[in-house]
Amino acid sequence: MNTFVAVSNSGDGNRVMTSPDGDIWTSRESASNNWWSSVAFGMGTFVAVAKTGFGNRVMTSTNGIDWESQTSVPNHEWNCVTYGGDLFVAVATNRIMTSPDSVSWTLRTSPNFKAWSSVTYGDGVFVAVAEALGDEAMYSRDGINWRTGSTAKGYAWSSVTFGDGMFVTVSSTEAMDNVMTGMESSG
Repeated sequence: MNTFVAVSNSGDGNRVMTSPDGDIWTSRESASNNWWSSVAFGMGTFVAVAKTGFGNRVMTSTNGIDWESQTSVPNHEWNCVTYGGDLFVAVATNRIMTSPDSVSWTLRTSPNFKAWSSVTYGDGVFVAVAEALGDEAMYSRDGINWRTGSTAKGYAWSSVTFGDGMFVTVSSTEAMDNVMTGMESSG
């Protein structure tokens, strides 16, 4: 699908934007006026997660234009969603939820109490980072069973992605070395 989709935490019903090229954007009606924090694409479906709402903190769309609310697991502030290995994975503080179909969601166990801010998938591994000082990473090969990882620096990691064979994460910490790269753990 040749569509970019962005979600917003404000606006009156128009908390989604789409673009065919990244240059020209069109506002779209969201399924609800939640604080939408992240969107991912997989299995022909866009999935967005929210920090606010009552049981409807997930919305889905097959075209990026028409959105439908889905029932999420308990009302947590979902920060990020990704897709990989035939599974959607979303993270929140001390929470992980997964879905094989974007509709039915299951709460998973976090290996420790952290404010998980971002999650990504690459090379057969899910990796999440957290915005709190300390060793703020976790990883999973299946999205269901998670293990704690250690970071090179105890920074507040705000975002993680995968590309060119490595995971890259950035921090909001005021330091000169607040970018970290790394290969997948073999554990």
